[in-house]
Amino acid sequence: MSDVKSTYNFVPAPAEELVFKPGWADQVSHDVPFSDGESGEIELKLTSLSPIYIRNGHSKNQETGEFSHYFDELEKKHYFIPATSLKGMFRNVLEILSYSRLNRDLVNDDRFSFRDLSSNSEYLKLYQNKEFEIKAGWLKENKDGTWFIEECEKYAFIHHAELKEKKQIPFRDNFLGKNPIDKSAKYKYSLVNDSKMNGNFSTKVVQLFGGVTKTIANYDENGKLGRLVFTGQSSRRNEVEGKKSNGKVHEFVFFNSSTPNCIQVKNEMQKDFKFIYKHDDKHNISPDWKFWLSKIESTGVPIFYAKNKKDELLHFGLSYMYKLPYKNSVKEMLPISDYKNDKIDLATSIFGYSNKDSSLKGRVFFGNALLDS
Repeated sequence: MSDVKSTYNFVPAPAEELVFKPGWADQVSHDVPFSDGESGEIELKLTSLSPIYIRNGHSKNQETGEFSHYFDELEKKHYFIPATSLKGMFRNVLEILSYSRLNRDLVNDDRFSFRDLSSNSEYLKLYQNKEFEIKAGWLKENKDGTWFIEECEKYAFIHHAELKEKKQIPFRDNFLGKNPIDKSAKYKYSLVNDSKMNGNFSTKVVQLFGGVTKTIANYDENGKLGRLVFTGQSSRRNEVEGKKSNGKVHEFVFFNSSTPNCIQVKNEMQKDFKFIYKHDDKHNISPDWKFWLSKIESTGVPIFYAKNKKDELLHFGLSYMYKLPYKNSVKEMLPISDYKNDKIDLATSIFGYSNKDSSLKGRVFFGNALLDS
């Protein structure tokens, strides 16, 4: 008996040339057994050296948070580790030991994203070098579930001090030298009555500390009609006279176009956006995205986006410096993209597989591990 302590958190996925493909793999069949084949049983005793938890697997209307169990005919409760859990664990270990491929059918083909605000990061270089121009618009949903972006004529930044002086919006008091009690845009909207969201503004290009230029909006009765848009507060605002301040101090004003252009959002981009904001994870969904979901069909969701030289949508997000999606999705990256289907690997030949073209039943079966002490 041995103690297995490694959880294999960081095992490299093998490249195709390293994958072990048994010479007999193409002969595996349930119709014709090997002439020298053997069969038998292996009995295991598992000892838990640290706490484990497997949720009870009843139907949804009977879900409990208790450890996996069943009742016998005498209504006595028995705890057990399900056979499926054991089979998955053993297959994973065999895949590692035998340099088997990652199973493409079990890999979520998601497109991850990144945002790195540290100095000299690749992320900041993309913004500073103006690799793309950030624009503003309203994300809306069609009746068939597809999305489109209604482009704004322009947008501008508005200072927290201006909001406080002209409309008594308290962001200046809440964040200057103070850590935010809530960083979400949803929290900011809860502090402001909707009657204060629209106003007339004039704009001008201003050079800020460090030579950065921004289009700044100020309240002006004779100005153009615009609507305030708030985004999350990443940190408190620190200001020292004569030095560069840090921390967010601006919100936004969106100026709608009288004849707005609409950009269709491809299904792949909609999927990527939902993954970034954890749309399908009810426990971890972005608070701001959850807040805006109810408004996407009516008023729309204020978003920032960028287009390429062909006027096609590149990416978009809920904040000015939103998370940028990586170029490739998981299945488009090495080594998965190089995997071939010419010969099956060792783990597949033993545990089987099933895809749209063919399938092979597994040749190893597991029973439940019952608690005996």
